[in-house]
Amino acid sequence: MRLRSFVLTASSFVVLTVSGGAQAAPITVSYACQSNHSLVKVGYQFRGEEPVSAKVTYKKRTMVLPFVNNKEDDTLNRFTNGRYEWVTDKFTKSTVEGAAGNMLNFKNNILAKYCK
Repeated sequence: MRLRSFVLTASSFVVLTVSGGAQAAPITVSYACQSNHSLVKVGYQFRGEEPVSAKVTYKKRTMVLPFVNNKEDDTLNRFTNGRYEWVTDKFTKSTVEGAAGNMLNFKNNILAKYCK
């Protein structure tokens, strides 16, 4: 995002313009997981109706996971940074609050699953 400011000294008038479009506030969903009675809190960012990333907080650790578009499986959303992976039911911005979180993995080890 590029921020430009112009100051007109004669009248002390300031004009700010932002290019690239500011992102809306994330939609945050808290999940209770059955596997070990843990909580997973996720802040989802969207571009229009489609997810862009998930900021996942689990046991005092927070990671930002980009959305991975999986064209082979249209029933799941997948967010990963190569180490952590968060998998949910398929959702859009309009339906995110009703979607279950299926599982949180770290290097193919399940940390939490069956999250609602």
